[in-house]
Amino acid sequence: MPFIARVDGNLCMPFEVDKNDSATCPSCGNRLTIRDSHHRNGAFVARHFLHPTTPPDGCQSGSTGESAEHRRMKSIAASKAKSVFPNGTVLVESTIESRRADVLVQFDQTHPDMGRGLLSKYNIRII
Repeated sequence: MPFIARVDGNLCMPFEVDKNDSATCPSCGNRLTIRDSHHRNGAFVARHFLHPTTPPDGCQSGSTGESAEHRRMKSIAASKAKSVFPNGTVLVESTIESRRADVLVQFDQTHPDMGRGLLSKYNIRII
C-alpha cells in the first residue's frame, strides 16, 4: 500500500487529498487511486493510495528516504487522528516550539482532555 503520492507536483499523504485529486506514484509515475479508511476484521485500515493495476517491476511505492514502515505508521497515525478528532487540524511534519512532530493535531479551542493539541513522534504527548 503506498502511503505517499504526488498531487499537483507535491508529495502528499492520503488524508491530505480529495478522492477526485489526480495522484501519481512518485516511484513509477503511474496513476494512483485513493482507498478510504475502513475496518477489516475489526482492525482499522488507514486511508491509503492504491495502484489500480499491478505496479510495474521495481516500483518502490513512494520511497522518499523514510522507511516504508515509518511512512506507513505516520500515515496511519494521521488518518486515525483525523477520524478521532474531526474538528482538529491534522498536520504532518510540523514544528511546535523546538520540537518536530511527525503528526500534530491542533484544536481551535481548548479540548477538555487534550488541551490545545497533541503531537506524535515516538509517542503521544500533550502540548
